[in-house]
Amino acid sequence: MIATKKGINVLDRGAQVHPMAEFQALSDFPPAAKLNVLGRLNPDLASDSELRGEALFSGKANCVNWASVF
Repeated sequence: MIATKKGINVLDRGAQVHPMAEFQALSDFPPAAKLNVLGRLNPDLASDSELRGEALFSGKANCVNWASVF
């Protein structure tokens, strides 16, 4: 209801969606060397300092809530 009041922006497949998809395909970056497919550090490759940083980032600092990401 609120979105209707604000005005819905319907994307045109030919003029907007397709060019955005092409750009995303072109700007594909290789994954980071020490991250797994879920974006978490691989403990076998990461240093102790990096593991402590990730624990702080996703724990006490609460920078990201992994449950809401996936």
